[in-house]
Amino acid sequence: MTPSRAILATAVLCLSACPRLPPPAPQARAHVVSIERVDATLRAHLTVDLDGSAVTAVDAVDWEISQPGGPPLLRGRATSLDLTIAMPAALAAPSRVRLRGAIHLREGRAAATFDHTASLR
Repeated sequence: MTPSRAILATAVLCLSACPRLPPPAPQARAHVVSIERVDATLRAHLTVDLDGSAVTAVDAVDWEISQPGGPPLLRGRATSLDLTIAMPAALAAPSRVRLRGAIHLREGRAAATFDHTASLR
């Protein structure tokens, strides 16, 4: 047996004896269900699912609103999946809006992020 094959055989033997890693934890996924303008406010409804089940209890929702490709116009934090945002003056005329952010879950898992662009009427 050549030295390189002996090293390879030793490496394979060592790696096969290593304990297996646990399966990855399920990832939470956030979705923007709807965004609509109601008078001078913007209303958005978000959902989160974790391993196929809907999550209703959240610690916080950090969000920011902007025009696509532009800097954030307004940032905020909510404790509900239903957001009501006072419209910034820059979005007073009908336009496209980008809503993005993170939903922090009570289970202490990594935040579920969202990024959605919609046309407002």
